[in-house]
Amino acid sequence: MKRNRHWVGLICTLGLLWAGPIRAEIIVDNPGRFTVDLPSPVKRSDSTTESKLGKTVLHMLTHESADGAQACILSYNDYDPAQKLDLAKSYEGIIQNVVSSMNGVIRSKVEHKLGDVSGWEYILDNSKDKLSARVRCYLVDHRLYQIMYLSSSGTESSPEALHFLDSFHLLR
Repeated sequence: MKRNRHWVGLICTLGLLWAGPIRAEIIVDNPGRFTVDLPSPVKRSDSTTESKLGKTVLHMLTHESADGAQACILSYNDYDPAQKLDLAKSYEGIIQNVVSSMNGVIRSKVEHKLGDVSGWEYILDNSKDKLSARVRCYLVDHRLYQIMYLSSSGTESSPEALHFLDSFHLLR
């Protein structure tokens, strides 16, 4: 009897280990020219938006946890190559738009390198909804990439957040 309980316990433990972790999907997006490791399921969407730089198509890949407590978001869009982009002003506008759309405040903002590409990483807080987001953004030629981990306050440096953010790589 004792031996049977041992085997049942072992089988249950192995079953939980197999079913427990969130399955990740390594996405190779050739049109977007990037790879990223996103938890499954992944939702893709495209929408047309207007900005000061003109009309653009916003491509999004998102994962929201089953309980809605966490989201991994990757978006990219192209700006008109005829536009002369001032990088400093463009980054400032991009960051401010995200922060204001989330009713947040910037807690920290630092330059961030992705290989030879310079961009920004910032953490924003929304104290009303008790949310935090860690966001990285990069302008590569006339394409903007934004990678965001959104969850409850204090989770923006979790292993899950950093794994998702660090998994983003450009294809060249």
